[in-house]
Amino acid sequence: SSSNASCNSSVDGNASIAVSGGVKPYNYLWSNNNQTNAIVSLAGGTYYVSVTDSSNCQIVDSAKVIQPAPLTVSAYSVGPTSFCAGGSVVLSINTGTFISYQWKLNGINISGANSPTYVASLTGNYRASVVDANGCTGSSNSIAVNIFAQPTVHLNGVDANFCENEDSILLAGFPLGGVFSGPGIAASYFNPSKLNVGSYNIKYAYTDGNGCSDSVEKEVFIRSKPNITQLLGPTMVQPNQTYSYLISATNGSTYNWTATNGTVTTSSSNYANVLWGTAGIGDLQIVELNSYSCSDTGSFFVSIGVQIGVTELGENISIDVYPNPASTSLNVKLANAKGSYEFNLVDGNGRLIQSLGTAKVEFDNQVFTYPLSDLAAGLCFLNVRYNGIDKYIPIVIK
Repeated sequence: SSSNASCNSSVDGNASIAVSGGVKPYNYLWSNNNQTNAIVSLAGGTYYVSVTDSSNCQIVDSAKVIQPAPLTVSAYSVGPTSFCAGGSVVLSINTGTFISYQWKLNGINISGANSPTYVASLTGNYRASVVDANGCTGSSNSIAVNIFAQPTVHLNGVDANFCENEDSILLAGFPLGGVFSGPGIAASYFNPSKLNVGSYNIKYAYTDGNGCSDSVEKEVFIRSKPNITQLLGPTMVQPNQTYSYLISATNGSTYNWTATNGTVTTSSSNYANVLWGTAGIGDLQIVELNSYSCSDTGSFFVSIGVQIGVTELGENISIDVYPNPASTSLNVKLANAKGSYEFNLVDGNGRLIQSLGTAKVEFDNQVFTYPLSDLAAGLCFLNVRYNGIDKYIPIVIK
């Protein structure tokens, strides 16, 4: 008789033979060289035994011990086993008649991983060991999990502060090949001039060849530019005389004063003294730079020894020219001046810059408006001709 092994890897089967008849005592010889009537700790297989009695009579018999088939333990993944850091995959095994489970990573038991499924989030080789109701053990196939590192994304050289109406800047992100997004963004350029004063977020997102992505955001501020609108001080002065000028001050701003046809003798923040030069036109410029490096330039023309825009022809005829400085058009108002006049713009050497045409004055204080065509900034003269008499009125073009 025999009893089978309990598990596929067990050697706990046994076999025995019962003999009767013949002449005792009996001698036993098993195919495993055991010499008793019973053998134990057997693996699966067929065992032969010969029995010889004292009369040298012999019989041969056999016993078969069955080795159970190995446990079938199949592990599989529920989803991709290659993914980006921060992801995971569910691993599972067929449940069968197993009563206990133990997942391993690279051959080492994972603490607490004692169910048919396990959520893997680390790189390595996973397999599961199981025990069935008979106490038999088995091990699953190995599943390799590969985790890709996330890219590290940077925004390079992006200032925190921009000035309103500032030109577009080229943005730089690393690694190359990502995408910029946010208000004022066009491709890889940020255009502050399209935004109002305030705060905005610039975002750079990048996805690598493994499909792993990262992004970074930076808050930037559109700052107000200073605005120089008014100069306190005389704009009609005498040659070689010193005059004082003042503009409104802003906390944190610095000021730089310069003068054409004049010298800034002293300056302190938003205040300056200017010594003007010879008769003609002077230009006083003030550059204000605020605490965010946003700037504005104020330019003010100053008449030195000349009353700009007003002149007389004879005792009663007068001409008023405005605005002066002018940019796109010029108004000429004539008082006590009935008759025909010719108007031209000339430079300091009397060369024609633009012909404005003729005008016939029919009533007092009549105004004529002339468009100006792409004139360069600076000083020119309105040539007025009446009854063969020429008069020249200084005009500032801005």
